[in-house]
Amino acid sequence: MKAYLPLALPAEHPFWTHAPQQYSREPVRRQEPARLVLCDDRAGGHVFALAAGQDAEQFRHGGAKYSKMAYSTAFSFSVPAGGTGLQELAADSALALSEDGVHWRTRRVPEEVEFIGDVLWTRWQPWPDVTVQTWLWAHLPWQVRVHHIRTARELITAEGGWALDRTGDVRSAPQGEHMRTSGAAYARYPAGFSGVQDLDGRRGGEVVVATPNTNLHFPRTVIPTLTARHEAGSATLRSLVLGAARTPACPPGGRRPPRSPNSQSTSRRRCGSGWRIWCSPSPGVAPTGPPPNPPAPTCCPPPP
Repeated sequence: MKAYLPLALPAEHPFWTHAPQQYSREPVRRQEPARLVLCDDRAGGHVFALAAGQDAEQFRHGGAKYSKMAYSTAFSFSVPAGGTGLQELAADSALALSEDGVHWRTRRVPEEVEFIGDVLWTRWQPWPDVTVQTWLWAHLPWQVRVHHIRTARELITAEGGWALDRTGDVRSAPQGEHMRTSGAAYARYPAGFSGVQDLDGRRGGEVVVATPNTNLHFPRTVIPTLTARHEAGSATLRSLVLGAARTPACPPGGRRPPRSPNSQSTSRRRCGSGWRIWCSPSPGVAPTGPPPNPPAPTCCPPPP
């Protein structure tokens, strides 16, 4: 509706009298009031927004509508169909946590939000004794996520990538292919490609077949997902997310992901001590708040 508001302006208004100018494309642009970082992934055929989340408790399925890690013009987003299992949860672009592997919680209301350049940092609490810090940034065409979890209980985590349309896919005539390994999960269908990769290779990969009609645009979807179990204490999760619309031939290796530092010396040289949550090779080493004066995200991880 807002797009039609200029029609109410008089003919002498600058909106109508100014000469047209060339559009200036910004591949990555932050919008602080909306708590978003907009990313123009032309190679992948979509625009996506990294999201810090908003207070959406007053809305039905508010966490899914306003507090996922990212939203895409091509992959849309999903809402839960019920209260149990990952298939019903449809946790695309989300980090879900569970005590029993049946009932899950995702980010709903961020406790704190801060921009660090084009990096989004949030702190949120799925339980009073569980605190999650999340860093999000773009390394186009990849989306980079880092989560640091402090928990007083044992937990299971499941981190989903983009929900990919699998319309027409049936057992008797499969339309796509799934790939699941230790540390990665990918799916390819005529609608495109979706993948998620654990930079430390510690989480298991699976492709969740979501319950029908959970996605806003597509009646049937699959969600590449990373899962792991965690003891009480702290854990650091680092992942890369990739999506491509209408490019079924796009292989995981065809769009090289950023590399993870593999040694303490390399990490310090490239990234500096201020970005310890990414650079330290030891899990659980993280600042208690946003990294002070972090380097540019392209430094950490280093560009391919």
